Amino acid sequence: MLVAVTDHAVERYRQRIGGRSGAVDPRAEIAGRVRGAVEAGRETEEPPPGVKGARGSLYVSDIDDTRSCSSVVVSEAARSWLS
Repeated sequence: MLVAVTDHAVERYRQRIGGRSGAVDPRAEIAGRVRGAVEAGRETEEPPPGVKGARGSLYVSDIDDTRSCSSVVVSEAARSWLS
């Protein structure tokens, strides 16, 4: 699985969670957490309350953070459809 982390996601992550590993750029930490959540089956096609769902998106709930931290993952099939 390829996980790309946007600059916006990095800023939101720093605001909400902070870099637990102390890294200057927490992209690897974010990608690892998303991968771990997907492997644990914490993904759904149902968007969180108040969010308009986008076609082809999966919503991933963090397994380590109970504050409803979630990520949006666009599948490879949907990505090819968007381009």
